[in-house]
Amino acid sequence: MSVESKVAEALNLKLGDTLVFVINSQRIEAVVNSIRKVEWREMKPNFYFIFAPELVAEIPGAYMVSYRLEDKDDAFIQQLSASFPTVSFLISGRWV
Repeated sequence: MSVESKVAEALNLKLGDTLVFVINSQRIEAVVNSIRKVEWREMKPNFYFIFAPELVAEIPGAYMVSYRLEDKDDAFIQQLSASFPTVSFLISGRWV
């Protein structure tokens, strides 16, 4: 598992340490194999803990993606929304 550097510092974590998480009623043991610096001011999705895919494969999850579209792509966004009704679209350029 990869741990964000400030969290690792606050929890006094070092490479090779093991943490136990309970996610969706499932107990998961994860070994810290990297500590990474995150620039939170950049508008990129990031997380405090990143697990190896095989470690959480049986746990229901959500997926997130970000990309840039021009205003002229409104019709495309509407088409995506109609085609995938369970997907949420957050158009951050319109937030004021």
